[in-house]
Amino acid sequence: MGQLGKEERSSIQRLFDIAYLIAFKGCPYCDFSDIRELEKLHRVKFSSNPVYENNMGCKIFFHFAAKALFEKEVKDKIKRANFITVLADFYLVPVVQLKS
Repeated sequence: MGQLGKEERSSIQRLFDIAYLIAFKGCPYCDFSDIRELEKLHRVKFSSNPVYENNMGCKIFFHFAAKALFEKEVKDKIKRANFITVLADFYLVPVVQLKS
């Protein structure tokens, strides 16, 4: 498995930053391509590999951002806690309908 070059790494970092902004603002995935195109108009350079430059790439960045935040914020706090409380609110849909 190869390592990313300096240019590829900074390109992916820029795409990750765009995806993080979209997630933070609660925007739809389709805004990712629009913001990327706007950045290109501002002469921001992205790598020639378009693998992550679409809505699916945005979803991948969302996944890893959420995973990193969970590891940092939630998992560490749970590990350090002496006690933990779990609250659950379920709406149960009847699976079997009874006939009279």
